[in-house]
Amino acid sequence: MIASPLRTPRLALVPMVEAHAEDLWRSIESSLGQLRPWMSWAADSSPVTVAEFVVRSEQAWLAGERWTFTVTHRDEACGTVGIDTPDEINSSAKIGYWLRSDLAGQGLMTEAASAAAAFAFDDLGFHRLELHAAVENRGSRRVAEKLGFREEGLLRDGSKGTEGFLDAIVYGLLSTDPRPRFHLGAKEG
Repeated sequence: MIASPLRTPRLALVPMVEAHAEDLWRSIESSLGQLRPWMSWAADSSPVTVAEFVVRSEQAWLAGERWTFTVTHRDEACGTVGIDTPDEINSSAKIGYWLRSDLAGQGLMTEAASAAAAFAFDDLGFHRLELHAAVENRGSRRVAEKLGFREEGLLRDGSKGTEGFLDAIVYGLLSTDPRPRFHLGAKEG
């Protein structure tokens, strides 16, 4: 079942659908310089690969394998946040995100990731979320820390950027950890 959009004060997180592909491609294209160091997929992105990813994301949602939201700001798709790699035995999953670079530094991704984390805990029933961020990816690490994720360790070559492997910090957040005060997201309905 596809969920209703999640709302925050400035954003809507909409379960990814084909209609988002073109805006997402434009957001990726305009942000390639900032995405490439951290995201191996960025180097080979094209309108076709983005459209294919969107279709796979819809299918994965329906199969209960991955839950990817398109982040929309002022009714324009400008990034994604997803919950993936579910581990049912340990009630855990991973969270990942990216945002169009001209919107960075405004707290938008913190808002989006907060709503997605609440969805993972409250709707999907996970107990633990894990995030891997390259050591030098200060923006991603800052989002994790603002959300209350705790630094748990270092993964040598734990993340792959366009230029190769990067050491990554592992962060964890539990459903029992305090929720950030700024999370005001709610389901549309």
